[in-house]
Amino acid sequence: MLDEAKRAQVLVQFKDIFYNYQQREQNIKAAAILATVEEEGYGVILQKVHSEDELFIAQGDIDSETEWSRWIKQKPMPQDTDI
Repeated sequence: MLDEAKRAQVLVQFKDIFYNYQQREQNIKAAAILATVEEEGYGVILQKVHSEDELFIAQGDIDSETEWSRWIKQKPMPQDTDI
């Protein structure tokens, strides 16, 4: 029982340390990328992009007759049809 509790505590500590180092690594990589962009003078304006923004952009005309509605309107094939 005591061994299991100690093992669980060690696992929690390991995960905490792992996530901290992982976050630090990502921050270092991001800083390196930003430094490269600034050095090479791309003139890039960095902005926060929301992934849901694409969902609300009009994608053109809406086809009122979808493909599945055309399938429903088709006459059924006879059962003896050789496919």
